Amino acid sequence: MTATALTRWIRARWPRTTWRRVFASGFSAFCVEAGDGPDFVVLASPLVRARTYLPLLRQLARHFRVTVVELPGSGRASRVARPWTSSDYADWTAELLPALGVTRPWLMGHSDTGAAALLLGARHPERVSGLVLTGSVGGRLRRSVPRVVLGRILDGLQEPLLSLRASWHLLFNVLVHPRNLLHRIWECCTIDLLDCAAQVPVPSLLAWGRRDCAMPVGCAFRFEARMPRARVHIDPGAHDWPITRPAAFAKAALAFTAAEAQSRLPGAPPLQHTAMSDGGRAASGGTIMNEIVERGLKTGAALAVATTGTIMLASSVESGSPWAGVNAMATGFGVGGRRVRDGFALKVTPAGFVFLTGGLVAMGMAYEASVAAAGRRSNLFTGALLGIAGFVLDRFLLAAPLVPNFRRKMGIVGTAAKYLSVVLTSAMSSRWNPPAGMYLSGTGSVSEERAEARNDSASIAL
Repeated sequence: MTATALTRWIRARWPRTTWRRVFASGFSAFCVEAGDGPDFVVLASPLVRARTYLPLLRQLARHFRVTVVELPGSGRASRVARPWTSSDYADWTAELLPALGVTRPWLMGHSDTGAAALLLGARHPERVSGLVLTGSVGGRLRRSVPRVVLGRILDGLQEPLLSLRASWHLLFNVLVHPRNLLHRIWECCTIDLLDCAAQVPVPSLLAWGRRDCAMPVGCAFRFEARMPRARVHIDPGAHDWPITRPAAFAKAALAFTAAEAQSRLPGAPPLQHTAMSDGGRAASGGTIMNEIVERGLKTGAALAVATTGTIMLASSVESGSPWAGVNAMATGFGVGGRRVRDGFALKVTPAGFVFLTGGLVAMGMAYEASVAAAGRRSNLFTGALLGIAGFVLDRFLLAAPLVPNFRRKMGIVGTAAKYLSVVLTSAMSSRWNPPAGMYLSGTGSVSEERAEARNDSASIAL
């Protein structure tokens, strides 16, 4: 390989980036730019920072002139005196685009910035060539903060490396833009944009992850049903798949924009109003999230029953009382003081059951989310991993008095029996808790044994 070819290869994979501050209507955006070609503007989510999108920028910069924008109220952009709504962001972004020096760019909105992009497309269609929406808010039928936050947690469990890398970006915005951040979270969970979607006249790509739990893939098909020029692309990834699978996203975006450009040539046949990637429709309505939550609750309940029974049996043998281990669980969290009798205590024993059951249900849901993300069924190996995770949690993360109190009441054999019950119960969960509609394989393929039959009901459920 010659020096020139090597230089081109390096520049193609690590394009030169330029960071700059751009002002519009008295507020500044902090932007990173790279690449040459048609303009492609990415509105970074105010929950994180533009740096989170660098893997995506490097891929898109091979085909576009890409600008990733940190909007006011996030990152190194201007602070805002009051929290901004999605409508504020849409109107301000319309003023920002000319200041960026872009000409009718493709505008990408991800998660909460999907609302700003969609509103801008409806109000100022002359400013953009089209929209690319991925995991956009505003398409859920049931909108509540707990439901969306739970889905976002499950997404984070499916994308652990990204969650770890972007955690300090989120912390930065928590410290620098707390009011705007909290308002963005609330609005993301409650906003409804389905009616507005019908007013978007520009071509739009709805690029969704099949395993998206915060904004399930059914949202894409609801938007598609209302947007006159929308097409759907379904990827095997989760909510943040443009960042975790940037090459696949860039390929989908390039195919869509190239097809739209081709359709505008004289004599070209119009594009058909069909999905770009088949197979995702069977997952509409949030089937994946329903599946994970349903299986997680069942597995967590089974863990709670099996583990609680083991604890009561072991503490009966070691301490002479079936309540000793449960009481130790409560006192470890500061309920009832450090000293409590081994018998049933009205103040302590119910609290012990609450702590124990709640923790095991959460563990069961995390386990099922991890198994789904890995694309495999429960087996002895995955059960052993859960047992190890439970030991690490008990030993190093939970309340310090819990470990000595609990093990003294349970004994070494009882403690080992507890973790063995966790391993066996989780390993057998796929036998008595089989996937009802679909199962993700490691390659992202979907088994649709009953998915079509559940499609309509799942869509209504969410």
